[in-house]
Amino acid sequence: MHRLSVGRALRLGACGAAVAGLFVIGLGAGTAAASDTLWIQSPYELNVPLGVDGDEAPDRSLDLGLYHDNSNVSVTDGRLTLDVSGLAGVADIIWPANCTPEGTVAVCTVDGEIPVTNVDAVHLGIRAATGALKGAQGTVSYTATATTPSGTMKSPQGFSTTVTVASGPDLALNDPARRRACSRAPTFRGRSA
Repeated sequence: MHRLSVGRALRLGACGAAVAGLFVIGLGAGTAAASDTLWIQSPYELNVPLGVDGDEAPDRSLDLGLYHDNSNVSVTDGRLTLDVSGLAGVADIIWPANCTPEGTVAVCTVDGEIPVTNVDAVHLGIRAATGALKGAQGTVSYTATATTPSGTMKSPQGFSTTVTVASGPDLALNDPARRRACSRAPTFRGRSA
C-alpha cells in the first residue's frame, strides 16, 4: 500500500482542478463558436399583381436579410445565393447591383459585418412575368454563406418564398410619402357637462 502525503495530495488535486478548468474553458470557447447559426430573413409568401389593360406588371420589393445568433462571433462577407428556376413563367426578378445572376442562379454579396438582428441586405424587384396567369405560383429558394474567424459558416437549408400571381386592383404602396404631424391639438366642440 502506498502512502500519499498530504502535500502531494494537495498538489495532485490542484493540478487536476487546473486541467479540468482548462478543459471546461476550451469546451466553452468551442461551444460559443459552434452555437452560432447563419439565418436568412425572407418572406414566406409574396403576391405580385398582373398588369392592367396590357401594361407591364408593377414590381414589388422582395427584401432579404442575413443575421446570426452569437454576438461574440464576428461574421462578415455574406454571400446569399438565390435559385429562381422555380419562377419560370410566373415572375421576373429585377437584380440590384450587389447581385450577379448567371442563368437561374444569382449570388448577392452582403458587405461588412453580419448583425445579430435582422437587417435587410438585398433588395430585389419582382413582378409577374409577361403572359403569367392569375393564380400561377412559383418558388425562389435561398442559401447563404459567411466568413467567421474559424472558417466558413453555412445557413441551414429550406429557406424559400412562394410567389403567387394575383389579379385585382393594386393596393400596395411602394414608397409611401411621410405625413407631417399636426402642429396643434384638435379642438372638440360640444356641450360641457
